Amino acid sequence: METKDQPRAGLSQPNRSSLFACNGILEVMAELNRGCDHDCMYSLEQLHGDLSLAEAVASHFQPQVGVGAEWTTEVGNSPRQDRATVRLDQLQSDWRDVLERSLASWFFAQAYSPKTSEINQANVIRGFLNHFSDVLQSSSIFDVTRPASMSSEVFWEGYAFTNNDSNFLLHFGFTD
Repeated sequence: METKDQPRAGLSQPNRSSLFACNGILEVMAELNRGCDHDCMYSLEQLHGDLSLAEAVASHFQPQVGVGAEWTTEVGNSPRQDRATVRLDQLQSDWRDVLERSLASWFFAQAYSPKTSEINQANVIRGFLNHFSDVLQSSSIFDVTRPASMSSEVFWEGYAFTNNDSNFLLHFGFTD
């Protein structure tokens, strides 16, 4: 399975460098938001590109729920009540707009977030989005909802992205 530090060989060198840059920014911002009573974890992971998005997300979450566990991944349908469901809902908004709001919240609106000018905040967010755009090129964005029991994180926000040949999961988490 790929990790955020080992992308699939399918990415070109500039795109691979941009993926590493995105994860560098996420790591630094998570560290800057860490507090005495909580930890922050932010990551961008390349998922299996040779699978559908739902299959790639299912493969990613399978180790967290255990082999043979009663769970499913659903795209845009109402979740079944008898299983733990990871839900993917396609967002109609431009992914840049969605991420700009989310990044502002996770990077600069937490209890221990770095205090800096709005200009510096905008530059950090724009830098991340520019690198992310290099990785994604054109893409669809999906909101990812997963059962709380799948992680020790108190707050979790995730987005899945798919383009012609790649799938990605962007994750923001807060653990106390």
